[in-house]
Amino acid sequence: GKSLAFVSSRSGQADIWILDLATRALRNVTADPAGDFRPAWSPDGQWIAFSSDRHPSRSACPSTTLPGPGAFVTPQYTSIYVVRADGSGLRRITDSTEVAGTPHWSPDGAQLAFYSGDPAQVCRGGLIFGTGTTQIISFNLESGAREKPTTGEGLKVFPRWVDRERTRR
Repeated sequence: GKSLAFVSSRSGQADIWILDLATRALRNVTADPAGDFRPAWSPDGQWIAFSSDRHPSRSACPSTTLPGPGAFVTPQYTSIYVVRADGSGLRRITDSTEVAGTPHWSPDGAQLAFYSGDPAQVCRGGLIFGTGTTQIISFNLESGAREKPTTGEGLKVFPRWVDRERTRR
């Protein structure tokens, strides 16, 4: 509750910044020419998970134009990263075979949930126009184990953990 993570383009690109609420001091945590967005604090406040297009998987469709009015849409070839709140320890969680986004920490901080999809669907506009398929992934940060609790067609985005102890009260 002492710091706020947010996205700003004040440095010329979308970066993750931290605002110290007491002093109003600002710090750029990611400082990368690519776009970094959708920050999520770990429960212990030591890490920030975020979506980024710093390593795009464009090989699936190097010269495709998206359908639709104007056809000028920038596809988001995003991956999930974690970084310490001081900007150190950057680690990529996903690989180049998927497009992933909107990370959310488990209540114990041991796992991240995010959506994942096929990069080729980005080329066809599926993730932008709502016609693609994504799945929810649960990723264990210590072991690297992945689970896919969802199946089937359709977009599944913005996963959230439910604290069952809290909901029982």
